[in-house]
Amino acid sequence: METLELDVQNKDLELNNEQEQMFRQWARKNFIPEVDVMNTSLHPVIINELKIMCRQMACKPLRAISSVAIMRDVYGKVLLLNRTFEPMGYCLPGGHIEEDEDPMDACYREVLEETGMMLPGGSLRLVKDTYSNSGTHVKIYSCDCIVSDKVILSYEHSDFAFVDPFQTTLPLAGRTLKFLEGLI
Repeated sequence: METLELDVQNKDLELNNEQEQMFRQWARKNFIPEVDVMNTSLHPVIINELKIMCRQMACKPLRAISSVAIMRDVYGKVLLLNRTFEPMGYCLPGGHIEEDEDPMDACYREVLEETGMMLPGGSLRLVKDTYSNSGTHVKIYSCDCIVSDKVILSYEHSDFAFVDPFQTTLPLAGRTLKFLEGLI
């Protein structure tokens, strides 16, 4: 077995502190919890995959590139939108942050584009900073106001539902459930 030694001094791969921390967090969740994965003996196939992923992470921008909103109706149910495109399934409203756009402003914009709802200024607050399955940096905001059930869907979604995401039988996209854990 080969030893995985990927640190910021490695010639093959240079990671800054944030990228190294992101890699460690991802590797602990997906491979070996509570172990220093930067100096661990692993199967060579896993080592190779981790090296590839690390190189890809090193090329990714450090800023958040996606933001989503947790929005509730008068009954406390969470708004989920059914995607028209891959990855299919129900997800939180939100999306890509434009170049030089503030993540919270992007969330307000995406909510308006995807639901037709203009949220009052100051109604969003950051509740979680995390990564999607694909490694996308995601900022998750909670809406502090009750939203209407009058949703006007964009072409990106085919349906919507206000649900208890932990009891729904609807197919959820990606890490939607993980994004909500501990927040509602």
